[in-house]
Amino acid sequence: MQQLRVRHMPVVDERRRLRGLISHRDIITAHFMVTVAESGEERNAGQLMTRELDTTAADACLHCVAGLMFERKRGCMPVVDKEQRLVGILTEADFVRAFRDAAACIHQPTSDA
Repeated sequence: MQQLRVRHMPVVDERRRLRGLISHRDIITAHFMVTVAESGEERNAGQLMTRELDTTAADACLHCVAGLMFERKRGCMPVVDKEQRLVGILTEADFVRAFRDAAACIHQPTSDA
Protein backbone atom coordinates (compact mmCIF):
# COMPACT_ATOMS: atom_id res chain seq x y z
CA MET A 1 0.00 0.00 0.00
CA GLN A 2 2.87 2.35 0.78
CA GLN A 3 4.61 1.65 -2.53
CA LEU A 4 1.41 2.21 -4.53
CA ARG A 5 0.42 5.19 -2.37
CA VAL A 6 -3.07 3.84 -1.74
CA ARG A 7 -5.10 3.96 1.44
CA HIS A 8 -7.59 1.20 0.60
CA MET A 9 -6.86 -2.28 -0.72
CA PRO A 10 -9.77 -4.50 -1.80
CA VAL A 11 -9.49 -8.21 -1.03
CA VAL A 12 -10.98 -10.48 -3.70
CA ASP A 13 -11.26 -14.23 -4.19
CA GLU A 14 -10.11 -16.23 -7.22
CA ARG A 15 -13.24 -15.15 -9.14
CA ARG A 16 -12.61 -11.43 -8.36
CA ARG A 17 -15.58 -11.34 -5.96
CA LEU A 18 -15.12 -8.74 -3.26
CA ARG A 19 -14.49 -10.36 0.14
CA GLY A 20 -13.26 -7.42 2.18
CA LEU A 21 -11.23 -4.26 2.33
CA ILE A 22 -8.03 -3.36 4.14
CA SER A 23 -7.66 0.32 4.92
CA HIS A 24 -4.68 2.37 5.97
CA ARG A 25 -6.37 2.61 9.39
CA ASP A 26 -6.59 -1.21 9.61
CA ILE A 27 -2.84 -1.46 9.00
CA ILE A 28 -2.03 1.16 11.64
CA THR A 29 -4.35 -0.51 14.15
CA ALA A 30 -2.87 -3.95 13.48
CA HIS A 31 0.67 -2.60 13.77
CA PHE A 32 -0.17 -0.91 17.07
CA MET A 33 -1.84 -4.05 18.44
CA VAL A 34 1.14 -6.24 17.50
CA THR A 35 3.58 -3.70 18.96
CA VAL A 36 1.63 -3.50 22.20
CA ALA A 37 1.33 -7.28 22.46
CA GLU A 38 4.94 -7.72 21.30
CA SER A 39 3.81 -10.73 19.34
CA GLY A 40 5.96 -12.27 16.61
CA GLU A 41 2.81 -13.71 15.04
CA GLU A 42 2.16 -12.63 11.44
CA ARG A 43 -1.31 -11.66 10.30
CA ASN A 44 -2.93 -12.25 6.94
CA ALA A 45 -5.35 -10.16 4.89
CA GLY A 46 -8.36 -12.15 6.10
CA GLN A 47 -7.57 -11.25 9.70
CA LEU A 48 -7.18 -7.53 9.04
CA MET A 49 -9.84 -6.82 6.45
CA THR A 50 -13.24 -5.33 7.07
CA ARG A 51 -15.85 -7.78 5.84
CA GLU A 52 -19.04 -5.76 6.25
CA LEU A 53 -18.82 -3.32 3.35
CA ASP A 54 -20.98 -0.79 1.61
CA THR A 55 -20.67 -1.23 -2.16
CA THR A 56 -22.07 0.44 -5.22
CA ALA A 57 -22.73 -0.35 -8.87
CA ALA A 58 -20.88 1.27 -11.76
CA ASP A 59 -24.04 3.07 -12.90
CA ALA A 60 -24.96 4.43 -9.44
CA CYS A 61 -25.70 8.11 -8.93
CA LEU A 62 -22.47 9.79 -7.76
CA HIS A 63 -24.41 12.25 -5.62
CA CYS A 64 -25.97 9.30 -3.75
CA VAL A 65 -22.64 7.49 -3.40
CA ALA A 66 -20.99 10.65 -2.05
CA GLY A 67 -23.86 11.12 0.40
CA LEU A 68 -23.56 7.55 1.67
CA MET A 69 -19.80 7.83 2.03
CA PHE A 70 -20.21 11.08 3.97
CA GLU A 71 -22.99 9.78 6.23
CA ARG A 72 -21.20 6.54 7.07
CA LYS A 73 -17.75 8.15 7.23
CA ARG A 74 -16.27 5.93 4.54
CA GLY A 75 -13.04 6.86 2.78
CA CYS A 76 -13.91 4.72 -0.22
CA MET A 77 -16.67 2.76 -1.89
CA PRO A 78 -15.92 -0.47 -3.78
CA VAL A 79 -17.70 -0.72 -7.14
CA VAL A 80 -19.01 -4.21 -7.94
CA ASP A 81 -21.00 -5.88 -10.71
CA LYS A 82 -24.11 -8.03 -10.25
CA GLU A 83 -21.99 -11.04 -9.24
CA GLN A 84 -20.18 -8.97 -6.59
CA ARG A 85 -16.98 -8.94 -8.69
CA LEU A 86 -14.82 -5.90 -8.09
CA VAL A 87 -14.75 -3.50 -11.03
CA GLY A 88 -13.23 -0.48 -9.28
CA ILE A 89 -13.12 1.66 -6.20
CA LEU A 90 -14.27 5.24 -5.61
CA THR A 91 -12.32 7.25 -3.07
CA GLU A 92 -12.63 10.64 -1.44
CA ALA A 93 -9.78 11.77 -3.69
CA ASP A 94 -11.85 10.87 -6.78
CA PHE A 95 -14.59 13.24 -5.65
CA VAL A 96 -12.13 16.02 -4.86
CA ARG A 97 -10.50 15.56 -8.28
CA ALA A 98 -13.91 15.63 -10.02
CA PHE A 99 -14.89 18.77 -8.17
CA ARG A 100 -11.56 20.40 -9.02
CA ASP A 101 -11.97 19.54 -12.68
CA ALA A 102 -15.58 20.75 -12.85
CA ALA A 103 -15.41 23.87 -10.74
CA ALA A 104 -14.25 27.25 -11.94
CA CYS A 105 -12.22 29.25 -9.43
CA ILE A 106 -13.03 32.87 -8.81
CA HIS A 107 -10.17 33.35 -6.36
CA GLN A 108 -6.88 31.48 -6.44
CA PRO A 109 -6.17 29.57 -3.22
CA THR A 110 -3.34 30.91 -1.10
CA SER A 111 -0.67 28.97 0.68
CA ASP A 112 0.31 30.09 4.14
CA ALA A 113 2.91 27.36 4.53
